[in-house]
Amino acid sequence: MIKEALIEEITCLDSAPVECDGFSQLVVSALSRQNQEYKVFSGCVSTANGEKFSPHLWVEWEGYIIDFRVRMWLGQDAQHGFLPKSDFEKLYDGEEIYMAPLEPFMEEILKTPFPKEIMDQLQKQTTPNPVKPKMK
Repeated sequence: MIKEALIEEITCLDSAPVECDGFSQLVVSALSRQNQEYKVFSGCVSTANGEKFSPHLWVEWEGYIIDFRVRMWLGQDAQHGFLPKSDFEKLYDGEEIYMAPLEPFMEEILKTPFPKEIMDQLQKQTTPNPVKPKMK
């Protein structure tokens, strides 16, 4: 029962406005609350068609690679979700790192979506020539 509930909770985190680091922190926090063993990795991820992205973070748990953020960088055809390690480990190359669970207030901050008005403004803004400091 705990594992099914964790799978559902982690799947729901997909809507969090975070990249791979924040998503991994949210996953670690969910697993830690249920005293689950996990490993966190930092390295390079590939897709089945050979595209690569680095740096990238992911979590391994119960024979799965938990990765909901590859598509952010490598497109909609990239792997996504709870990936059987035996089928996908060849696409991941990294080193185990330590990642502590988040404090509850930080977890809530990372889960909070941006307000629609802010997202609309960010999408409209373009700065082809960003302002740079003048060096003396």
